[in-house]
Amino acid sequence: MNKHEQMFRPEEVDEQIDELVWGPQQAEASANASLVKELYNIHREEQEEHEILETVRARLLKQIEERTPASLKEALHAQDARQEAELVISSLPSKSEARTRRTFKGSAMLVASILFIVVLTGSGLALLTFAPMRQATLLSSQDMTAPLSATGIYVSGSGIIYRADIQTGKVLWTYRLASSKFNNIQILQSVTRLIVADDKVYALVSGPLAKGQNSGDHIVLALDARTGQKLWSYEANSAEENSIHGLTLMDGMLYATVNDADSTIIYAIDPHYGTKRLVYEFMPTFSDIHLTGDNHILYLATSDGLRAIDTTNGGSQLWYVPRPDPNPDMILTGLHVRNNVLLLALSSNEKGYVYAFNARTGQKLWQSEQTHELVMDLLATNNAVYFGSPDYWFYAYDLQTGKLLWKQQLGAIEEAPAYDGKTIYVAVNGDANSFYGVKALNAANGHELWQASTNGTPGQPVFANNTIYALNGGIFAFKAKNGTLLWNAAAPTLPDGTPSFVVATIQVVP
Repeated sequence: MNKHEQMFRPEEVDEQIDELVWGPQQAEASANASLVKELYNIHREEQEEHEILETVRARLLKQIEERTPASLKEALHAQDARQEAELVISSLPSKSEARTRRTFKGSAMLVASILFIVVLTGSGLALLTFAPMRQATLLSSQDMTAPLSATGIYVSGSGIIYRADIQTGKVLWTYRLASSKFNNIQILQSVTRLIVADDKVYALVSGPLAKGQNSGDHIVLALDARTGQKLWSYEANSAEENSIHGLTLMDGMLYATVNDADSTIIYAIDPHYGTKRLVYEFMPTFSDIHLTGDNHILYLATSDGLRAIDTTNGGSQLWYVPRPDPNPDMILTGLHVRNNVLLLALSSNEKGYVYAFNARTGQKLWQSEQTHELVMDLLATNNAVYFGSPDYWFYAYDLQTGKLLWKQQLGAIEEAPAYDGKTIYVAVNGDANSFYGVKALNAANGHELWQASTNGTPGQPVFANNTIYALNGGIFAFKAKNGTLLWNAAAPTLPDGTPSFVVATIQVVP
């Protein structure tokens, strides 16, 4: 019997495992390093007998199961590590296979490899103390491989959805939307609503149908946010379901409003598989529906009024109120709910108002002063409401009382602003000095802090990672503190070389 057979006798194995499992609670990290080095030298020297390997296999699993302390299991997830050890052991080559594989030349190396895993498990406290991130990588992943990250900038518009690197704007993947000819005009599908959540991209898509017919929104599309691969789609392009007019994500579930021949249907759509179930149905059908939700309650704004729908217990209407201005020329926009206040805007090219309602009862709380043009969208924070219009005025109102906090003449505003807790970032589509870009304002008093040009009409700004992102033919990234341009990156073009979007939406996952 050689020295390695002596080392791996059953009684020696038990003694070494005891030392490895219990010892690291008192031993220094250097002792573990020395042991690993010794084992590494051993497994390179000579081949062990197959019978010894089988003995070690059985005893190792038994000792890890019986002698690993409960406190160590809880602190280091040693159960996961034990499963990884079992996986390694179950995949070890047989004696005949070992002769043909360079990676495992002999059973001494296999035993050493197994004991090395036990060293890592037993040394968990030391690793957690000195290198917590490495410990998490080693013991928390079943396949020992870091998952793909969904961090990035997501942009959608006519003909395309794409993801860009959050630091450089480099395109990481693109998803091409369909196109079709209508009256000899090439029409691209476009995205009217973009939601990024839980490593998925959800898009409400409008545009041509497969037969070349033009349509409104009729597709809900789900992509893997990490790769851009299509996961599923739901299409409403039949006589029974002819269009989709709203999409929102609430409590981990997608909700969409769908028109059929004579009614409006609310569906809950499983975000993983795209399967749907009916939540609520009411008469009649509407051509313009806005949808938002909070805490199991969906809020719908249509041409006839506002509704609150409880999505639990089979779905039921909680309240309904007629719209505050029945004038059909008034366009409905900006439906949001925040801190039990439901907000919406009704406006035209001549005038506009923002209205606030109690989200529990539907009771009207307040309305803004009159604007002189359209209010396209608004931003609601915990305490205030911010919005502007093309008439150059930008407003701040108290969310609960409707008190005007301040207003400023900034320039033409067609997008909702962004907010970082102290500063409001507004996309300005031209002012008295022909400025196009982003202006930063003190949220408390409206004083301008800085402005940064986008060389043309900017899209809705987004705040993330102390950076402001805005669109104009591509992505502009500005330092939120002072407006310094960090980088800008062009959007990918369509196959025929034309720009990929005219009007686009953006979401950022930090």
